[in-house]
Amino acid sequence: YWNAGVGNVQVRISSGSGTGIYWNGSVWQSLAPDAAWQASSLWASSWTYTSLTSAFSDGLSYVVNSRAKDDTTSDGTNNPNVELSITTQTFTYDTIEPVSEMTVPAAGIYYETMNNTYGTASDTPPGEVYKVEIQIKNIQADHANYNKYWDWSNTIWSAAPAQSWSDAITPTGNNWNITTSGVAWEATAIGVQYETYFKATDKAGNVETENLHSWYFKSPYPTTVITEPTGTDLNPNYYSEPTQIKGTADTYTYADAFEKNYGQVKTFRAGKHDVKLGDKVTVTAKVIGTDKFSGKEISVIKGGKWVKTDNGHFSTTIDTLQNGKYYIVSLSKRRDIEFSVTVKRKVVPEPRREFFASLY
Repeated sequence: YWNAGVGNVQVRISSGSGTGIYWNGSVWQSLAPDAAWQASSLWASSWTYTSLTSAFSDGLSYVVNSRAKDDTTSDGTNNPNVELSITTQTFTYDTIEPVSEMTVPAAGIYYETMNNTYGTASDTPPGEVYKVEIQIKNIQADHANYNKYWDWSNTIWSAAPAQSWSDAITPTGNNWNITTSGVAWEATAIGVQYETYFKATDKAGNVETENLHSWYFKSPYPTTVITEPTGTDLNPNYYSEPTQIKGTADTYTYADAFEKNYGQVKTFRAGKHDVKLGDKVTVTAKVIGTDKFSGKEISVIKGGKWVKTDNGHFSTTIDTLQNGKYYIVSLSKRRDIEFSVTVKRKVVPEPRREFFASLY
């Protein structure tokens, strides 16, 4: 009696718990629980039930039971042994795509920073959003990274990225947010154009058709502050013989492909790449975490010659006196070198970065 295998597996599907409505293989009807079992197809170590055409409706929950029967019995009768512990699973049927929106970056807007990309996502109840993903593409036709995607795996721009979509972003309520400060954004005064794609996936595996916003990343303009004379409309200061107006003018970091790029050769050109004729371009570099290195890791062409550092920090200033001339910066393949370029406009005098306007 004890050599019997599984004779068959039966399935029972109800439209919710305690409703008394069961699937009979073709339609839903009111049945006694014991009369609602349906035969499945039995394989070597598994079973399937496929009589499910038009069985389910969006947004409704269903309860599925299964039980097995032996080929024979343990007491010598013709009644097979029936599994005592009935398996139960409950699921919600959902075929509707979720919907996501992106707040930042917004379409057509110019940005000077892009530390976070964020928006909202929702699904038709009772469906729930599982994740949001984004993809970033450079679409600036005259740019070195034109038509390249941000590779989230290798943290570089690539025409064939290993991972073009971000890791899953888990929403908090209806809001999603991902840090994008690590993306090697590049900018010019007129803006570098990007496309950021976004899509949501719900817990049923429905994937939203991707959307995109096209936007621009631009360099910040220099800013000035009047330090003398001082005062406001409501509280002006008084001067007996003001002979000059003075203030400060801030420089800004040149954002086109220099900050935190490692192991690469970079170029910039006067009259392009947001470097203007007459600007002073200061190139600085350091090995992260130390003040000493050999001086062979970093170099820059200045006047046709390679200039190298001999201490922990490298710094040199280039006068951009000729339009169209290329200035080349080279780094070794060490990944612990941090590199930056700062542009100082020619309107900012040295060394105190103060400006004066004569009144006489």
